[in-house]
Amino acid sequence: MVDVLNLGKILRVHATAYVAAEPVPLFWPMRTFIHNNPLHGLEGLPFTEAVQAARGLFHARVYLPRTTYQRYLREDKCDVRMLDAITVQFAQTAPGIDGIDWQRWL
Repeated sequence: MVDVLNLGKILRVHATAYVAAEPVPLFWPMRTFIHNNPLHGLEGLPFTEAVQAARGLFHARVYLPRTTYQRYLREDKCDVRMLDAITVQFAQTAPGIDGIDWQRWL
């Protein structure tokens, strides 16, 4: 006789064993990911070009609102050292404009 109180546990073990025994498909796991990448043709482009092409193709906003990035910075969700390194690199290559200190401004 089956213990009715433990039936849920027994069924969960059976279901887990059943799923674990399935063959792994080539593009695993198909249940939770999109099979076709709509941006596949843009993979060879530099990031900024790919973003602009995607914007045109999908009529989409490709960056988060500035306030979201600012909130992420306040919540320590950004790597500040990486941001500093990127802004230093940009400041060194940016065109000189009188009165603009790129590093400070960025």
